[in-house]
Amino acid sequence: MTNKKTLACISALMILIFHLLIMSPSASMSDFSRKAYELGKFLRFICYTGVDIFFFISAWSMGSRKIQYKEFISNRLIHIYLKFVIFAVIQAIIMDWSKSKLITTELGIQLFIKGGASFMWFIPAIMILYLVFPFYKIFDEKHPVASPLIFFLAWITLTVTLSLFTGYKEIFIFTNRLPVFLLGFYCAKYSLSQKLYERKFLYFLIAVISVILGFILSYYVYKNHIQINAVRDFNYLANLPLIAGLILLFDRIRENRFSSLISKVSLELYAVQMIIGFTIASYTVKYCPINSLANLIVFAAVFLTALAANLIFSVFYKFFKKQ
Repeated sequence: MTNKKTLACISALMILIFHLLIMSPSASMSDFSRKAYELGKFLRFICYTGVDIFFFISAWSMGSRKIQYKEFISNRLIHIYLKFVIFAVIQAIIMDWSKSKLITTELGIQLFIKGGASFMWFIPAIMILYLVFPFYKIFDEKHPVASPLIFFLAWITLTVTLSLFTGYKEIFIFTNRLPVFLLGFYCAKYSLSQKLYERKFLYFLIAVISVILGFILSYYVYKNHIQINAVRDFNYLANLPLIAGLILLFDRIRENRFSSLISKVSLELYAVQMIIGFTIASYTVKYCPINSLANLIVFAAVFLTALAANLIFSVFYKFFKKQ
């Protein structure tokens, strides 16, 4: 990976689009316009793969460097989990949560109860991986062949067992992202994308084919509501070819000031969406009938709020560093 901030930027924007993009169909649509609208709905829907790209980035970061466990975890607790705790408190005040809901949210228990409906579910999920995966990395260094096989067997056993013998499905929004996480780790460990890029034609050929075939497969699964009894929420796995292709293509876009800024405030963007983003969007739609203008207003409001939150955290961190 050569342009991590670009990937993080695009991922953050994809998630923003998935949550808050305003699309209002017209009653007088032609057949062509209606088909274009349905395709647009799919493109908005598939933007949730921005989460998968974030999982990939996180795993790549862990696989590309040595990890000092205490330093690594303390850094993640301060710069990620602490923000999550504060945002959860803000949401609890706004939504009048009970103390037990606030505590279970901050401890990540709500992730296992409500899955993707839990507040900022991605943060507890990625924190679990940050806490556990360094031990997998140590095991992988000693057993490079056995470790991915054991990982895959454990994952597929868990997936099939829960899918076939329980009605529990909330955790699949997390566990079905483990394959892309593992892909990110091994791409970093073996420098796969860099080695592939040495043959640029092959690199871009694989990237384009993966995106095209991935879009076709993802759209087919989306359109036909395909479900597989042995693997709940199969759509997350069906998106893997598309995700791999997008990562290869996006990674060739050079970092710039815009991508650096968006990647810097990506966590705050996510939090603002969850706390006030939907309220902003609903009020904007009510008073602004023009979709393009409404989207501009919503995205600008969310971004500026996220930027303000990031600046507050920056001042907070600098103050305590001086103490």
